[in-house]
Amino acid sequence: MPVTGPPSLILLFVGVLVGGAMAGEPTMLARLANNLLKNYTVKVRPVQNWTSTTHVFLDFSIYAVLKVDVKNQMVTTYLWYREYWLDRRLAWDPSQYEHVTRTSLPISRMWSPDIVISELVEEDSSLEVPYVYVNSTGFITHLRPLRAVTTCVLNIFSFPFDKQNCSLTFGAWTYTASEVTLVLQRSIEELRNDRFVFVSGGEWELIDIMPHLWLTKRDGHLYSQFSFNMVIKRRPLFYVVNLLIPSLILMIVDLAGFLLPPECGERVSFKVTILLGYFVFLTTVVGILPATAQGTPLIGIYFVVCIALLVISLLETVLVLRVLYGHQENKNDGVWTLLLTSLGLSPENNDGSLTHTQGSENITPNDAVSGPGSSLLEKAYHLDKILTLCYLVLISCVVIGFVLAWALP
Repeated sequence: MPVTGPPSLILLFVGVLVGGAMAGEPTMLARLANNLLKNYTVKVRPVQNWTSTTHVFLDFSIYAVLKVDVKNQMVTTYLWYREYWLDRRLAWDPSQYEHVTRTSLPISRMWSPDIVISELVEEDSSLEVPYVYVNSTGFITHLRPLRAVTTCVLNIFSFPFDKQNCSLTFGAWTYTASEVTLVLQRSIEELRNDRFVFVSGGEWELIDIMPHLWLTKRDGHLYSQFSFNMVIKRRPLFYVVNLLIPSLILMIVDLAGFLLPPECGERVSFKVTILLGYFVFLTTVVGILPATAQGTPLIGIYFVVCIALLVISLLETVLVLRVLYGHQENKNDGVWTLLLTSLGLSPENNDGSLTHTQGSENITPNDAVSGPGSSLLEKAYHLDKILTLCYLVLISCVVIGFVLAWALP
C-alpha cells in the first residue's frame, strides 16, 4: 500500500534537494580532466629537461588504395594512422579517482607532434578525431583515419600488368631528431604481414610493405623520418577482357582472310571491313588507356603494330589485284610500274611487252598469268605466307607475353 500524507511529501522534498546538489557537482571524469588540464601548457614539449628527447611511436594499417591518377602522378591512399607518446604532465594517481586508469581528452588542449607526410599534395579531407586516449602514466594514444593524396612516380610501361612502388614519408616538420625521434610501434615483420584490414576488392592489390626509419639533414640539422614503400599490383582482368581479347579476335579474323585467294576481289572488302572495325575498337581503347606524357605503355605499341599489319595486308591485296586486273595499255604508266618492279612483281615478259592486258571483258585471272607472267600469282601467294607468318608470330608473342606477365607475382 503506497505511503501518503505529510511524511511522503517530506521524503520527496529531501530527495529533490539531494539530487539537485549532486547534479551541481562535477563528475569524477570531469574533475580528472579539469585537474589535468588546469595548468597545462600546449606550447612546449612534454619534458622536464629541455635536452630530453620526446619519442613518438608510429603505427599504421593500409585500408584501401582509393585512386591512382597516372596523368597527374598521384595516388590516394586511406590509412588507419596511430601515434603514441609520453606526457608525464598528464599522469595521475588512479586511487584518487576511483581507480580510473584511462580517459579521453581533447587533443586541442594538449601538445601533439607536428608530423606531416612529405609527399602530400592535397590537404587531408578525412574525418578529424578531436579526442585522444590518456592513461594514468601519461601515455597518449592518438588514433585517426588518414586520407593521403601523395605524389608518386608511376611506371605504366607494362600496363595492365604493372606494379607501382609508392612511398609515404612521415616526419616532424619543426622538431629536430634531438627533440622528437620517431620509433616504430611494431616490428618491421609485423608491419609487412599486417594486411588483414586492406580492402582487396578494388582494382589494386597490396603486395608488400617495406618500412624503415632514417635521418635526413636539412638546414644543418638532423630530422627523424619514417617512410614505407607500398608495393601495389593492378588486377588486369578487366583490361584483358575489354582490350586484349577483342584485339586478338580481330587479328585472328584478319588472319583467316589469307585463306581467300589473292586474286579474289572480295578479299579487299573483307580486309577493309576488318580495318574499319579495328579503328572503331580503338576509339573505345583511348578512354581506357592511361594518359601520361612520360611514355607509351607496351599495349599501345602492340595496337600500333596490329594496325600496321592490317594496313600492309590490305595494300598487298590491292597491289596484287592491280597487277592482275589493272589497265596496263601504257608500258610507262608511271608510279605503279616502278613500284611493282621494285617489289619484284613486274608482269613484263622478256620482249618488254606486258603479260596481262585487259583487252576484253572475258579475260580471266588464269589467262592473265599464263605464260611468262605465271610467276606473278606464285609471288603473291609467297607474300601471303610471309604476312601469315608475321601474324602468327605476333599473336603467339602477345599471348605468351601477357600470360607470363599475368602469372608473375
